[in-house]
Amino acid sequence: PEAFKGAFQQFVTSFRSVSDRFVIEWNVNIGEAGMDPESAYPGDDYVDVIGMDFYWFPEWNPVDPVEAWDFMVNRHWGLQWHQDFAEAHGKPDAYSEWGVSLDNAGYYIEKVNEWFDTHNVVFHTYWNSNGAYPGKFSDGQYPTTGAAYKEAFGLSGNQP
Repeated sequence: PEAFKGAFQQFVTSFRSVSDRFVIEWNVNIGEAGMDPESAYPGDDYVDVIGMDFYWFPEWNPVDPVEAWDFMVNRHWGLQWHQDFAEAHGKPDAYSEWGVSLDNAGYYIEKVNEWFDTHNVVFHTYWNSNGAYPGKFSDGQYPTTGAAYKEAFGLSGNQP
């Protein structure tokens, strides 16, 4: 953690030495296994936005949408921890990547949208990919979940 913090601080210092327009996000993955993410926090002077990635994959999480959402919020170093940590540091939060890999995620998508609407979220990005784990809506892979996403986030047409 100390080496990471030092490298992060060096990076930020270097970037800010050439422009004050950079907005720096510190980002963790939900429920970091084996490491307290707070131990790698580089400090408020080096962070503008506190981010998190989270994914609902049945291999790792409950299959039921209600249980899965509750797990994401309440798990160790989960969404509530992220919100509390950002708030304690006076920083907005962001979700650089989030995704699902099931076609029964309507409830879950609604809860994600509510979470974003009721917290200090400056941006979020859906992981529209079929990399190591599937989660692509734009190709129709999960039509029911894709429709729920479009409904929740107000998208129309061919947008994912």
